[in-house]
Amino acid sequence: MGDSTRLRDSAMALAKATKHAAALEIARKVAEPWFRCQALAGVARYAPDASVVALAKEAVRAVERSDDPYEFVGAMAWVLRALLERGRGDEARRQLAAAIGLAPKIANSTSRADALFLVVQAVWPEPELRARAARSLVAGAGIGQSKKAGAVLRQVALMLATAGDDASYVVAAIADEKYRRTAERRLLEREVAEPRPFF
Repeated sequence: MGDSTRLRDSAMALAKATKHAAALEIARKVAEPWFRCQALAGVARYAPDASVVALAKEAVRAVERSDDPYEFVGAMAWVLRALLERGRGDEARRQLAAAIGLAPKIANSTSRADALFLVVQAVWPEPELRARAARSLVAGAGIGQSKKAGAVLRQVALMLATAGDDASYVVAAIADEKYRRTAERRLLEREVAEPRPFF
């Protein structure tokens, strides 16, 4: 385990234990933007009410240091979930727009699908935002997508159906016939799929 990973995990553990000052001190020592953003988002998730948005914005600034748009979009998932879990929907909407806006700069369509999949799962508790994120994922997956991107779309379709949302447009976007047919079968079987936890 690298230093950045270890420090991120320590910061999150302290944040959950409501040791806010210690968690923040460690989060700010994380060198790598991806992990620093996650650590600061974790601190924001458990911070006193007055600090939540400021810490979320600090997490965003941390990952803005990366020149990799995949890192920015993917790591933003932790910021988005922290904001939603703390009832900061307006700020989450602003940050979602930033993440979605940068996603087209991720050159590799599989990486783009992976990053947006994290975003979809992050905003899952808010139906309006998850629909917006899911449609961005579908648009960004690309025609003739890789099998992995097809698998991501299949999983999103199952998750949407589990939530009672329309999943047909996601299934229709799956280029790989095998994954599309599997998605259709699993939907008929009412297979349950849930988003990942973040904190």
